[in-house]
Amino acid sequence: MNVSKLVDEDEPLFVSLIEDLFPGIKLTQTVHREMQRAIAVVADRFGLVNHPDWNLKIIQLYETSLVRHGLMTMGPTGSGKTTCIHTLMGALTEVGKPHREMRMNPKAITAPQMFGRLDVATNDWTDGIFSTLWRRALKVKKSDTTWIVLDGPVDAVWIENLNSVLDDNKTLTLANGDRITMASNSKLVFEPDNVDNASPATVSRMGMVFLSSSVLRWQPILEAWLKKRPQKEADTLRNVFNKVYDDVHSFVQQRLVAKMKLLEAIYIRQCIDVLTGLLQIEVPGGKTQTDRHLERLFIFSMMWSLGAVLENDMRTRMAEFMTKLPAKMDWPGGKTKEWIMPFDYMVSPAGTWQHWGESVEDYVYPSDSVPEYASILVPNIDNVCISFLIDTIAKQNKAVLLIGEQGTAKTVMIKSYMQKYDNEVKLFKMINFSFATTPNMFQATIESYVEKRVGMTYGPPGNRAMTVFVDDINMPVVNEWGDQAKMLPTPAKFHYVFNLRDLSRIWEGILLIKKEECNSIKTCLKLWFHECLRVISDRFTTFDDKEWFVDNFRKTASQELPDVFEDFPEQEYFFVNFLREAADPTGDEDEDFSIEAPKVYEELPSWEFVLMKLHQFQELYNEQIRGSSLDLVFFLDAMIHLFIISRVINTPRGNALLVGVGGSGKQSLTKLASFIANYNFYQITLTRSYNIGNFMEDLKILYRIAGLKGQGITFIFTDNDIKDEQFLEFLNNILSSGEIANLFLKDEMDEILNELTPIMKKYAPKRIPVPDVLYEYFIMRSRANLHVVLCFSPVGGKFRSRALKFPGLISGCVMDWFQKWPRTALIEVANHFLGGFHLVCSPETKVQLVEMMGSVQDNVAETCTIYYDRFRRQTHVTPKSYLSFVEGYKVLYKEKHVGIAEMARRMTTGLDKLVEAAESVDILKKELEVKEMEIKEATAKAEEVLDAVAESQAAAEVVKQGVMVVKDRAVKLVNVIAAETAVAEDKLAAAKPALDAAEAALQTINAADIATVRKLGKPPYLITLIMDAVILLFRKRVEPIKPDPDRQFLTASWGESLKVMADTRFLLNLKNYPKDEINAEMVDLLQPYFRYSGYTFEAAKVACGNVAGLISWTMAMAQFYGVNKDVLPLKANLAVMQGKLDAAKRELAAAEAQLETKERELAHVQKQFDDAMALKQAVLDDAAKCQQKMDAATALINGLSGERVRWTEQSALFMAEIDRLIGEWNLYGLPTDELSVQNGIIVTKAARFPLLIDPQTQGKIWIKNMEKYNDLIVTTLNHKYFRNHIEDCVSLGRPLLIEDVAEELDPALDNILEKNYIKIGSSYKVRLGDKEIDVTYGHKIYITTKLPNPAYTPEISARTSIIDFTVTMQGLEDQLLGRVILTEKRELEAERTQLIMDVTANRRKMQELETNLLHKLTTIQGSLVDDVSLIQVLNVTKATAMEVREKLDVAKETEVKINAAREEFRSVATRGSVLYFLICNMSLVCSMYQTSLAQFLERFDISMARSQPSQITYRRIGYIIEYLTFDVFRFISRGFYEKHKYLFTLLLTLKIDMQREYVSYEEFQTFIKGGAALDLNACPPKPYKWVTDMSWLNLVQLSNLRQFTSILDQVLGNEKGWKQWFDKEAPEEEPLPDGYHTLDVFRKLLVVRSWCPDRTLAQSL
Repeated sequence: MNVSKLVDEDEPLFVSLIEDLFPGIKLTQTVHREMQRAIAVVADRFGLVNHPDWNLKIIQLYETSLVRHGLMTMGPTGSGKTTCIHTLMGALTEVGKPHREMRMNPKAITAPQMFGRLDVATNDWTDGIFSTLWRRALKVKKSDTTWIVLDGPVDAVWIENLNSVLDDNKTLTLANGDRITMASNSKLVFEPDNVDNASPATVSRMGMVFLSSSVLRWQPILEAWLKKRPQKEADTLRNVFNKVYDDVHSFVQQRLVAKMKLLEAIYIRQCIDVLTGLLQIEVPGGKTQTDRHLERLFIFSMMWSLGAVLENDMRTRMAEFMTKLPAKMDWPGGKTKEWIMPFDYMVSPAGTWQHWGESVEDYVYPSDSVPEYASILVPNIDNVCISFLIDTIAKQNKAVLLIGEQGTAKTVMIKSYMQKYDNEVKLFKMINFSFATTPNMFQATIESYVEKRVGMTYGPPGNRAMTVFVDDINMPVVNEWGDQAKMLPTPAKFHYVFNLRDLSRIWEGILLIKKEECNSIKTCLKLWFHECLRVISDRFTTFDDKEWFVDNFRKTASQELPDVFEDFPEQEYFFVNFLREAADPTGDEDEDFSIEAPKVYEELPSWEFVLMKLHQFQELYNEQIRGSSLDLVFFLDAMIHLFIISRVINTPRGNALLVGVGGSGKQSLTKLASFIANYNFYQITLTRSYNIGNFMEDLKILYRIAGLKGQGITFIFTDNDIKDEQFLEFLNNILSSGEIANLFLKDEMDEILNELTPIMKKYAPKRIPVPDVLYEYFIMRSRANLHVVLCFSPVGGKFRSRALKFPGLISGCVMDWFQKWPRTALIEVANHFLGGFHLVCSPETKVQLVEMMGSVQDNVAETCTIYYDRFRRQTHVTPKSYLSFVEGYKVLYKEKHVGIAEMARRMTTGLDKLVEAAESVDILKKELEVKEMEIKEATAKAEEVLDAVAESQAAAEVVKQGVMVVKDRAVKLVNVIAAETAVAEDKLAAAKPALDAAEAALQTINAADIATVRKLGKPPYLITLIMDAVILLFRKRVEPIKPDPDRQFLTASWGESLKVMADTRFLLNLKNYPKDEINAEMVDLLQPYFRYSGYTFEAAKVACGNVAGLISWTMAMAQFYGVNKDVLPLKANLAVMQGKLDAAKRELAAAEAQLETKERELAHVQKQFDDAMALKQAVLDDAAKCQQKMDAATALINGLSGERVRWTEQSALFMAEIDRLIGEWNLYGLPTDELSVQNGIIVTKAARFPLLIDPQTQGKIWIKNMEKYNDLIVTTLNHKYFRNHIEDCVSLGRPLLIEDVAEELDPALDNILEKNYIKIGSSYKVRLGDKEIDVTYGHKIYITTKLPNPAYTPEISARTSIIDFTVTMQGLEDQLLGRVILTEKRELEAERTQLIMDVTANRRKMQELETNLLHKLTTIQGSLVDDVSLIQVLNVTKATAMEVREKLDVAKETEVKINAAREEFRSVATRGSVLYFLICNMSLVCSMYQTSLAQFLERFDISMARSQPSQITYRRIGYIIEYLTFDVFRFISRGFYEKHKYLFTLLLTLKIDMQREYVSYEEFQTFIKGGAALDLNACPPKPYKWVTDMSWLNLVQLSNLRQFTSILDQVLGNEKGWKQWFDKEAPEEEPLPDGYHTLDVFRKLLVVRSWCPDRTLAQSL
């Protein structure tokens, strides 16, 4: 059981160990004679050789199958695993135990496809392939045995799911809960080449048989094949094989380096395949092959099997070895004295050696047509040889694999071979593999090529055969199990690969020119040089490489072309095809006449002419292309790139790969080049839901335009468009073969082919219009007209990775590498945009400004490189950022210019007003003298009228006094009456409930009720009594009193009652009863009735129904009397008082009439007086106005002259505007350190939207506070409403915060970030995804990331203002200080915050007043002295300015005091900052050691809360620092590996000492680095051999420190002392020589570290 799984080399060792364990016991082997006979029969039946080693493996597998239900045959490809299984199964069947297999490859499918899939939505279960086979095995009859063979590599995804099958449970558990027990007559067999990805648990459950490559040597395989050949042929071939094959094979395997590792069995199989194909070639004349012929065929087969995967140098070594073997063979050229290369020869059909060159046919150029350049294949030795070999293998219907470098014509040769097929018999299809190709995609592609025939049989259409060509089969990604094809290497300049494909492109470019434009050798050389540069040099990434190429090109040309080198161009010339003008139509043209300008490839006449043409094209482009305006600067590099792109897309099948940082102009130049070529251009529009399906729909559009309409179209595709890597898979296919499998549905394809039929008949009449030919023509036409232009950025690893994953990106495109813009280009661009811009300066200054802008951009680009090299932080400046810089300068200049002009205008206006005011003063003085005379006259007239007014006023006053006396009397009466009325009403209120109840009772009685009672012959007794009470109240006659013995009461007066009730107004009388007329007698008469026991409402209700309300009324009347008797006197008195009041009112009316008469007289006189006074006042007002004008003019002259000085002072304060803004910012939580303040300015003032690198989130917190009341939208890139949030921001003008982005942004943001607004009327729109949205001015977008060091692309750098908000040591220190003060001195921090708010408010108020004053001064209409309010504004401004200045002075003093108090606690904040940044640096030691700022701040606050309190400030500070340091050390170090705890402790000590300035930075660097950076040869010579090189370098570095400047001389002067100390076992414990023992601990450590680095740890403890 164990021997079977051992490799050959380990088997003897194992047997030896067994013999040692069991001495004296001999190993015996069981002989299975019956099985051996069956194996021999089956081997013979299969045409196999029953090789002993291989037979042993069959027996081992058989024995294993007897004891295990899980088997594994493991071994490399070609070791005979499958044949071993089949032979054993056949042998078992032969002995009466029928066996059959069900085989599958788990690696070709996914785990759900293998085991089954459960639909989560519907809970439906779909069985997988394995589970189906498993269930099928249960249905096999018990007499048969089934082997389920899993053939293919093992990975943990699927094999671990079979552990329950392989153990004793023998149960398959599926995801739907099914548990299926293994059939007793089945076994599970694995057939991998290794078990690297299987767990030991899985391997231990199986019985394993290992078949090494040595099990199946070449001889048995050859013998099995020879058994099928004629005997004579077999004998001859066996003989020649035995002569040399083994020696040559061993040499190749052991001594030569092959391009692909092949096993012995594979080599012999390939040799046999080649030999089989050669033997099928008929010998001329119908003869058979002679022995010599067979020997030559063998040699040829051996060469092209053993040497097939060797490079030329290895083939030469192989050929030399085999031709020198002692065995005599008929080698090619064996009879010649000179050695010739056997690989250069083939065996002719006649059996002779024939040079490959003799088989090369001449290429015949067609005389009747111009062939498509891509279809031309000129025969040569290599492609004739490879084509012959391909045919030799392929004609046997066996697979062919070509390997080789890119551009070695592998694809061309295979396609050329397949194109020779008879289309009626055999088809061919081509599939390109890439990084993203998956088994599912491959299967779908194959399925699209076949159709259903019978049952489960599928095949090519029309019962034809088909060859499938898989190109780049090595490209699919290497999965995590490592069992798929490997990738190519990735050198730095990975695209510097040049091959025959490039040579072909050079010739294709040369052939673009016509003979009329190439009429001299000089022009021809220029063209050749130009095409070589375009194809080869344009892909170089550096100018050095370009110069190297040109130099070597000239050097080679001078050597190879000495006769014409004098005509070789000294400089680069360019050829383009867009310089000609279109012909004017005459009207006689036929229908095929083109009005387009002819495309003539010709040399550039002059740069000026080309520049003029390009400007014309750009103007036409802007007129004709909506929403894509271009404003390109055609500097030299831009024009050259335009020429390059134009050359590529004007070539059939021409595709370009443009590589350059964002903003280089790749897309703009491509659009213009496409327009010049009369092509359309197309770009995809990304949306949130854009996917593979959308991309395929876009590709369909391109294919319909290019293939069906036959129009040229450029597909511009950028790396920002790669939403899914599979997009590149499709592009790879387009660039490689031009075909995308399953792009069109069948009905879509049928429609296209139907429309294409008349087109093909017109343009390709020789082609037969059948579907296959039509499809081929469609693809050919599409490839010719569709031009893919890829615009990629080289920054980062994605470009290189994608290019290697998808080889078509490089091989299918002409590459153009966009270098950074040279300084001259930058200057030209700046001049273009500033040339027409108004600048107040001399032309010379403007030129200097333009040059400075180019220099700044260039210098910043260089600084970015230095910055990255030093800090490893990537930042970019791109052409787009340069354009933004220039545009930003223009905007800023314009703002400043307008502002200064406005200030100047206001100042000029103010000065003019001052002159005007001075002139007005003299005029006003004269006017004032006249006004004073008028005032005197008006005053005299007013005094005369005043006397008459006084007399009338006195008389009216007397009358008025009398009226007031009468009025007072009447008022007193009114008050008395009101008081008595209130008393009466209070008393009556007591009776009101009873009256209300009585009135309610009366409401229940109606006339019908009374009539009913009245009609009663014998009314109830109680009714008669009630009516007695009623008639008493109505003062009616009552019959004399008679007792009623029956009722124990008196007899009622019912007759009188009937009379009363007969009155129709009876009920009305009841309701309007005069209650005040009730007297005591009436009430006394009612008392007997009330006292009668039956006189109740309840009894009345029973006796008389609704009429019972009368009893309540009678009682209420009596009750009312009891109250009203006291009120009646009051009412009488009120009547008397009312009479008196009426008399008083009459008297008052008479008095008031008299008063009115007097007042009319007074008003008349008063009017006379008012008129006089008005006249006087008008004169006074006029004079006052004149005086005010004069005063205002004088005040303005004085005040504004003072303001002039103050305005001058204020101009100096303009520089403090930033401070005012900073004050506001700090209120929102922005740290106050200088860097944070600068960051805040950039965020709020930059032209581009900010992207904050904000790992501690302090920038995000600041933004949220700042925009809290502005309806801020907070979102993320993966928020489901992200697009809606963007639209709300842009359309509604709301601020938007996109937080926590990674290194890529949503492409939908591009247009918004770049502000690519489309003007429609007076409004603007911007494209967001697939729709246009309105743009509202003032919208803000903030973007933040938590990544500490993100590598953003140049495109993102150009679109945004990237700002590093990472907390700085000073910034953190200020923040920590604030936290300390909030805890220790809360009132101090509150006072400081209030102070900042007050200062900010005062400064803003001052600014508003100044603005108001200047506004008043400049907007006043007419004379300055006419606006009196101006002087008021001036006075308020001056007063406020004084007040604000005083407040600011006080604030400054207060701030000094507060800061002094705060600074006491600065040391706590400093220690906290040192600790935090040390903790952050520990993450460089191990990425696990990361601590957030929030976590640290928590420990910081805890330290203040838990440290020992003290009223003495310096002690309290010491306690906090001590607790904080230890707490942080304990908290942080517990997460460190033990080996890193010491490092942290040491660094903590050093950092604290450095902060305290106990240790200098230079000393720290010396301790860390020593002399590692020094060159021993550049240092003073080492004096003694016993001093190590490293120690001497350390000492040299140490001597740069102040305390050790003499140490080198001291070592030279005291060798003995230093050597004795150095040789000590523990020198760190011994006194240092030359007085260094007096040093402190750290400086001693520096000496020990320099001399004995190995003792540093011991010294530092």
